[in-house]
Amino acid sequence: MLGLEQREETVIALVKLGAIPGLVDDPTSAFPRGETAADLASSRGYKGIAGYLAEADLMTMDEQHYLGESLAAFQKSAYAAASIQAAFRARSFCQRQLAKNSSDISEDALDQVADSLNKV
Repeated sequence: MLGLEQREETVIALVKLGAIPGLVDDPTSAFPRGETAADLASSRGYKGIAGYLAEADLMTMDEQHYLGESLAAFQKSAYAAASIQAAFRARSFCQRQLAKNSSDISEDALDQVADSLNKV
């Protein structure tokens, strides 16, 4: 049987290796939402391990939250870059057509065509 220090070292190693401390076990009638590893450790008298697991779970949630925010920021940046590129292509196309046809099309008309191409 493992001593308390060995249990603590084992739990720390598992979390460092990627164990997810916030996962829950199967629901029971006593715990319809299941119990986390921190809940199980606490109910068995391992208060220090329970505290460590609860804190590790909070840290994991923070990392996931920031990762979600980073992903959203990346998606917005990618969308903005794609929109800028589409606007540049539309304007470039209009300018090439203008130079090719060498007709007197006003700058406002050119902007209107570019705007309509951007909405597509």
